[in-house]
Amino acid sequence: MTSDLARGNGIPVNLKGVYVDRITENGPADKAGIHGSTTDQYLKKHLGDVIIAVDGHSVIKSDDILNYIGQNKIAGNTITLTVYRNGHAIDLKATLAARPSLLPFLTARSALPSIPHPPTIPAPHP
Repeated sequence: MTSDLARGNGIPVNLKGVYVDRITENGPADKAGIHGSTTDQYLKKHLGDVIIAVDGHSVIKSDDILNYIGQNKIAGNTITLTVYRNGHAIDLKATLAARPSLLPFLTARSALPSIPHPPTIPAPHP
């Protein structure tokens, strides 16, 4: 989170954490009650939660959360996310789920599609 983003939204400039912009509907964050950003009728963006800790371990960037979960947890386990919301830190329980494949097309094909070469232009004759 940048200090400009924090300053413009009433968040302490020295707050360290991971700003939540979007969440997946019915995903673990949604079910835990994590809030993403919203836009009002005047097109003003209102910030979502800022995750400041996972199971009591401070986080500064999203990799901190992913690394902690990857090293310590499996799908079905519960973690505690401490979020900063409306001037207060609150704890929310999230049940982990398996991450969907980011590249499902790689598992559905036996080979990568061929990429056609651009046509070559013959060299001019002198």
